[in-house]
Amino acid sequence: MKKNEKELQEEVLEISEPSEIEEEPVAPVEPVRYIHVDEFLQTAVPLYGLNRMQARGFKTLMFGRMYQKDMFAFVDELEKYLGKKLR
Repeated sequence: MKKNEKELQEEVLEISEPSEIEEEPVAPVEPVRYIHVDEFLQTAVPLYGLNRMQARGFKTLMFGRMYQKDMFAFVDELEKYLGKKLR
């Protein structure tokens, strides 16, 4: 019985050793930075001359979509909200 246990241990060791397969190096992934609607409005209010009511209304409109991947997503929505072209 002792021999069988020893053979089993050797088999387990053979299986559990890391393989010799070389893996390709993976390029580091840059984290995606999301922009909050308040951060957008800090620049949009002076840039586009929005009053407080327009800024508050836009923020309310964006409820549920408070984070976007870039500023242009907010600009597109702001253009729809104001009904005029900003760029």
